[in-house]
Amino acid sequence: MVDSLFFRFGVALFIGALVGLQREHAAEGGDDRRHRLFAGVRTFTLISLAGSMAAYLTDILETPWVFITIIGVLGALIVAAYALIAQHGGV
Repeated sequence: MVDSLFFRFGVALFIGALVGLQREHAAEGGDDRRHRLFAGVRTFTLISLAGSMAAYLTDILETPWVFITIIGVLGALIVAAYALIAQHGGV
């Protein structure tokens, strides 16, 4: 049980870090430096960890509301951050 749990969270962290690294690497190659990077390694790692935690808690508590709530809060935070960056001309 514990080994499987660590493996699942480890895979989620690894995939999130890979996506974040790819985004940061792709942003370095751009000529236009005035656009800030919306999310990088830390952000995608935390989002993937929150998603795997939501799935785990949903499985343990046997209710989908935990997953819906966590994903909804993450979505609201992402929209708010994007709106702030867009408001300052970063997008």
